[in-house]
Amino acid sequence: MFRAFLPQSPAVERFRESMQIDYWKWHDGIGYDIELLKQANADERRQMEALILARGARDWRDVEALAALRTPKAIEELRQALHRGDHDIAMAVIEHAPDLVTDAERTVALVSAIAGAEIGSGLAEALRLIKHFHPPEVIDALFRAVLTRPHQALLVPVLTRICGPAKFRELCETAGVEADQFLRTR
Repeated sequence: MFRAFLPQSPAVERFRESMQIDYWKWHDGIGYDIELLKQANADERRQMEALILARGARDWRDVEALAALRTPKAIEELRQALHRGDHDIAMAVIEHAPDLVTDAERTVALVSAIAGAEIGSGLAEALRLIKHFHPPEVIDALFRAVLTRPHQALLVPVLTRICGPAKFRELCETAGVEADQFLRTR
């Protein structure tokens, strides 16, 4: 209870400093000091974990650090974060802790992101992850998104890369739409 008032080790202080984000860290995609986290002793790791858990999994940096920790509390936070409905966080969990996510959970999260995420809040990450994992439900959601979402210019190349232009044309024909209207935008 009084531990927060005790002086922190230099490693914990450096880790706390690495948690502060500025424009350049955001711009360059710099996360927390994961190497420092990995090299910390058991007491320092507990303190670092407490710092992260106090924030919760609010962005990819938290997810990356929790995945590196792999403690029971960190794993529980990651599992909860996957199901909170934040597409960006769900994609980060899939990327940084793939072994904690079942194929069914991965499918649900990707389908949800395709249907509702925007650029900057999980859509680009979902499209990147889809290249390596695309069961039929994901391909179906991606095709529906091509037909209904404003981001066709991003979605069509991903879908045609996954299933090929001939299959894309077949999907369009089945849906009763002209494939060329989408393929011309590329």
